[in-house]
Amino acid sequence: MLWVGFSLPWRVQAQVEDTLIVLPPDVTRFPILSTQIKPKQMPGTEGMLLRKENLSVLEDGNGVEIIDFEKHRAGVHFSLVINGDRLLDLHDAAGETPYDRIQLVFESWVQKHRFSSGETLTLITQEGPLVRNSHESDSWLQALKNYQPNFRSMVPDLTSLEMALKLAEERVVPFGVDKVLLYITPPPKPEEIGPLYALAESARAAEIQVHVWMFGEEFFLYNDQGKALINLAESTGGELFHYNGGDPFPNPENYFENSGVYYDLTFKSNLRQEGTYSLVVESADKELYGESSGFYINVQPPKPILLSPPSSVTRSAPQEWDGSVEGLEPSSLSIEFLLEFPDGHPRDLNFSRLYVDGNIVDERAQEPFDSLKWNLMTIEEPGEHLIQVRVEDTLGLSGETILTPIRVGLDLPDPDARLTIQRVGLIVFWAILVAAGLVLIVWGIRYFLGSAYVQKIFQKTLEFQQTAPVQETTTREHQGKPLANLIPLSAGIFDWKQLALKITKRETTIGSDPAHANLILESEDVEGLHARLLVENDIFWLSDCDSKSGSWVNYDPISSQPVQLHPGDIIHFGATGFRFTVIDLDSPPSATIEKYEPLS
Repeated sequence: MLWVGFSLPWRVQAQVEDTLIVLPPDVTRFPILSTQIKPKQMPGTEGMLLRKENLSVLEDGNGVEIIDFEKHRAGVHFSLVINGDRLLDLHDAAGETPYDRIQLVFESWVQKHRFSSGETLTLITQEGPLVRNSHESDSWLQALKNYQPNFRSMVPDLTSLEMALKLAEERVVPFGVDKVLLYITPPPKPEEIGPLYALAESARAAEIQVHVWMFGEEFFLYNDQGKALINLAESTGGELFHYNGGDPFPNPENYFENSGVYYDLTFKSNLRQEGTYSLVVESADKELYGESSGFYINVQPPKPILLSPPSSVTRSAPQEWDGSVEGLEPSSLSIEFLLEFPDGHPRDLNFSRLYVDGNIVDERAQEPFDSLKWNLMTIEEPGEHLIQVRVEDTLGLSGETILTPIRVGLDLPDPDARLTIQRVGLIVFWAILVAAGLVLIVWGIRYFLGSAYVQKIFQKTLEFQQTAPVQETTTREHQGKPLANLIPLSAGIFDWKQLALKITKRETTIGSDPAHANLILESEDVEGLHARLLVENDIFWLSDCDSKSGSWVNYDPISSQPVQLHPGDIIHFGATGFRFTVIDLDSPPSATIEKYEPLS
């Protein structure tokens, strides 16, 4: 039988639903997660190639940021299946048979194709598998060349196709590797139509792409026999080629151009608690869609652990001591901690803070986070203090140590012990010198007052007072007289007067911008206009001016609604703290200042 009048090959392009295979993400580098995706439809269909800018990733229904998207080629598991028939042994004018041409086509393909490590080759005939799952392309090609059966005596059947599909279905391949099968066959017999449809469904379910090279008359393409082969290719995403005896065979490389392709996708997770979640990847037009199976992730806050904190520390006077509490040693105490992540996902920190009695005494916003310092110079009385370290990681999750008591003692020298004989002698010498000076001054004053010149001056003064008219005196309120003081919490007992901020106006605006405030605080978290202090009927009222960092009275945040202040109140503008004191407006000279203990 000759193929005459059929100049163009018949091709059928499969149409399958666009779907993505999405693997559960790798969570070992949390919060950076990575997954692998690939088009689930058979290779060769349009719209397979994916682009980062056209994809959306939903984690537990919420969009996440794609960090990296990279294409890889895993290769194919290729099976060449030959269903022998006398049509493969018909010689043309040049003495070549279709089978000779098939061998030349695959010899050229093997020489040009760049095989990846995941690709394997299989050769199956009616006699059974000649090569199975081989990584050696040369040995596979040699087996094809060595296969020289008597095609004229062969009776075609479905044995080789059934065997090839079974072996391909059982073959376990790495993710991304596609299973591709090329079936060289004459048209099936009428009794093979039903079984061929069943084999096509099995291949589709196993995601095996089947291409068909059919030998025979063209009219088979229009009857049920040819339609069974067309369905085999169409339903699995393959192509059908009808060999008419004159046109060249297709280049097998065209079948593998978009086969065995997968993508690595990396994204930043927004998960903040333990649970089982799903991952969805879809294209902007919703034509490509895939959802992973559920994946579990354990997310826990960081856990700082104090490293052997002392139960007590004693401050004592050094050899050369100036007599002040600030001069005692040690002046500070280092607090170190170990950081653990119970969920097994180490990550960076935003900050670490040291709290003493509920007040922040040190903070670190960069490495090293695990060493904080407690300033002991402000402690003027012995006593027990509670310390605690709190950290926050880059996910915004925070953890803290347990409250740990540390007793601070003061070992002050006995004043009498410091009075050596030399010092006593020096003190006596200066005492005598001062007494002698006082006696001399008193004698000089008495001598001066008893002189005739001074007596004459006194006489004239008395005469003037008797004749001068009495004038009514008036007093004026001292301009700028302080009404109250804001004493920094960091001030010591010896320098509070120099550091105190005086309130001299009935309305005082507090902030960092001189254009908006008349009491300037130079601090990063104090806004241009931060708070307002009013005095009405000798009562002080403080209100916040909607600042971001806030204002506090006795560690309670306040709003724009004025809050009454009382002597001794602790005020914070952001992280800047003061103690509020009031001077008696009726008798300011008799006002006294009591010693206080700064809280931070």
